[in-house]
Amino acid sequence: MQKRRISGEAWGLLALFLLFLGFAAYYEHMGQQTAQPDEPSSFNAKPKGVKALYLLLEKYYRVGTLETTWNSLDAGDRLLIIVEPLDKERPITKSEIAALRKWVEQGGAVLYLVTSPARPLDLEDTIFGDVAIVEGKATGEQVPPVNRHSPFTSDVEKIAVNSPVRLKPDASAHYETLFRDRQGALALHKKLGRGDLILVANSAAANNASVRQADNALFLVDVAAATVEASDGRILFDEYHHGKGFASRPTDSEGGLWSSLPVPLRLAIWHLLGLGALLIYNGNRRLGRPRTLPTPAYRPSTDYLGSMARLFRRAGAADIALLTLYRQFVRDLAHALDRPPEARPQELAQRAAQRCGVDDEALSEWMARCEEIAAGRRIGEAEMLSLTQQLQQFRRKCDLVGSG
Repeated sequence: MQKRRISGEAWGLLALFLLFLGFAAYYEHMGQQTAQPDEPSSFNAKPKGVKALYLLLEKYYRVGTLETTWNSLDAGDRLLIIVEPLDKERPITKSEIAALRKWVEQGGAVLYLVTSPARPLDLEDTIFGDVAIVEGKATGEQVPPVNRHSPFTSDVEKIAVNSPVRLKPDASAHYETLFRDRQGALALHKKLGRGDLILVANSAAANNASVRQADNALFLVDVAAATVEASDGRILFDEYHHGKGFASRPTDSEGGLWSSLPVPLRLAIWHLLGLGALLIYNGNRRLGRPRTLPTPAYRPSTDYLGSMARLFRRAGAADIALLTLYRQFVRDLAHALDRPPEARPQELAQRAAQRCGVDDEALSEWMARCEEIAAGRRIGEAEMLSLTQQLQQFRRKCDLVGSG
């Protein structure tokens, strides 16, 4: 009963922990789907979100969200859309940049919509670092494309611009300018391996409030059409760098997977470790002081014979006592020799001699004497005791002491 009670408590604790883990995962998921009003997330339906663009592209292509690092991009992903500003708690790591460059060179495409702050060229960034982000003025004007023959601007007359920054590529970067105004370039494109990089200094053009202005939506759809084409590849909105999801594997040597896990999941793991330690401790601790159990006093099997003998002696029925013991002996002997209870005494004596090493003549003679008594011959007390002693000897030799 004690073991069952402890086992029930353990299962109860485990069930409570799994319930806690389920609630933590659920609320973490719900929290991931909730975006701040000023966050340029595809989950955000407020003016500064990009949910409208997500729904627009979803009409024509397979669209999803990237809620882990750029290291997880594969050949089935065709276009990655990154909209600034990004979460400061999720900085872009060197391993992500290297993985993204390799993915683009193998045929992927990136649409990167940048905004302030301004930043210089970055030689360590091997994919975006050859373009400086410089300060500009948000003029709120409409700008025509520089090259109408580009597949990214073929159907676009003008896009609405309201950006505080401009793009200034390095002289050796070989970018094609798609849009520009008097302050500088607003959209750039270049080939990188078999893939494409499109940088736009007008992240507001993709948000819910501005995507319908001028031909902003048409420009963004043209970018998707020119990069995804007929490959049936997926378009992904980068939500990991907006604080959604968590790293699927370590992205650098400093943080690692543990630092990338959401706080509720880390707390759940700590709870699991604590629960395991508690179960191990409770399963091995003493519930009280050790106690020595008394050794039970076993009575020898001969006590039964002695008590029966004394009983029948007082009753003057020595032959009845012997016959009772004899019949029990015959049943036990027949059972031990795999013979039926009605087997003949001579057959039992011969088999007992073969298996137990009993003197078959002595056993046959003893059994014959007992059969005479069973036929009605009366015996005295002295002979009864002698025959009983022989019975005990035969029992010991045939290993029947415990069954008597």
